[in-house]
Amino acid sequence: MKKNVRLYALCMVCILAVQLFVATCPAYAEETGEKENKEHVLLFTADLHDQVEEKLIPFLKRYKETVDQTEYICYGGDYAKQFDEKILKRLVRINQQLFPSAKSVYTVGNHDMAGFDKEKFQYITNMKERGNVIKKGGYVLYTFGASSKEQQFTETDVKELKEFLETTREYIPRIPIIIVSHFPIHYFENGKDKRQTKGSEELVKLLNAFSNVVFLYGHNHSVNDTSYGVIHMPGDEITIGKNEFRTINFCYTSLGAMKDGANQEIYALKITIKNTVCCNQVMLEHLNYYAEPKDKMMVCFPLVEEY
Repeated sequence: MKKNVRLYALCMVCILAVQLFVATCPAYAEETGEKENKEHVLLFTADLHDQVEEKLIPFLKRYKETVDQTEYICYGGDYAKQFDEKILKRLVRINQQLFPSAKSVYTVGNHDMAGFDKEKFQYITNMKERGNVIKKGGYVLYTFGASSKEQQFTETDVKELKEFLETTREYIPRIPIIIVSHFPIHYFENGKDKRQTKGSEELVKLLNAFSNVVFLYGHNHSVNDTSYGVIHMPGDEITIGKNEFRTINFCYTSLGAMKDGANQEIYALKITIKNTVCCNQVMLEHLNYYAEPKDKMMVCFPLVEEY
């Protein structure tokens, strides 16, 4: 917590100080063609599990009243108990009706792998099930959905992610790279409830080389995971196994769960990215069922310590 407060305070100092040093601080608009103070709003959620009519549509209608514009609506998988093309088609129509100017991003969860039809998924969503890359002026999105029904990051998964990240080195440390995963990295155990993703240690080693990563996960919505909803910042520790801890050098938090709010009243995640002359401010806000902020935290890229 002290680490987070220190980074937040230093970030504020950096933003204020830029007013005195505009002449020597490179403008983001010159690097990517984006205008300074450009604001990007993105919405994320996951684990719908058939709750489109009951939960998602009412939520999206309330959310729409709180924002002027949203660029992307991103789904982290598990749309039903198994692959369901009708629900996917319904999602596409809903997003087009409620947010005609926004684009939608889809990836898959472990439940979607049951009876999964790759061709139908791509036809309906106009996307691959994973490995989609969306590059905007102020951020990059990458879908890192489940590759099987088992909770794991396989060697192939990590290899593919590494290959993608290597193409983004020019963006370090300034441009946020948002990775939409289904599985979490951290380990959780509470009585009979236990969740561990194989391959987490290798993934942490990879991600720690990219301080501009924002890693988002779902899956742990039904096990009273006390870490669900916690916004971890660079320098925090997470648990990757029983009595095994690792310090992370990236941002890490949950997508939100539309089915039950992950028993934490967390239904979605709103990310607002503001491109300023000195840094990119990234505000992460978890939203409750009424699309109201439940908690929030801001990080600036580059991190002040790297600037």
